[in-house]
Amino acid sequence: MKWRCKRRTAPVGDLASKLTAVAVLIDGHRVTIDALTDEPLRVDGEVVALTPDSAPLFLVTPRSSFNGSAYLIEKPGNISLGVDVLNDRLDLAAELAPH
Repeated sequence: MKWRCKRRTAPVGDLASKLTAVAVLIDGHRVTIDALTDEPLRVDGEVVALTPDSAPLFLVTPRSSFNGSAYLIEKPGNISLGVDVLNDRLDLAAELAPH
């Protein structure tokens, strides 16, 4: 399976930057999380509202869920991304399975 991950940053002073958005192309689906929008999660360009009580959103094999502060995008046995939305920035953690 091929996947791609891109990120967008913004400057914080002269010597640092912060992560403001991440986009993942996984199994043909584009999942984006943007800290600078009111509805941060989009799937294939459409706004998706997940709450802590929502069931996971399944996109064939990959699934997305929200626990109240972080989004989890995962494809079991292959990729796992955790994205925390913190005001105007994101924290990203990735776990990739070896090939």
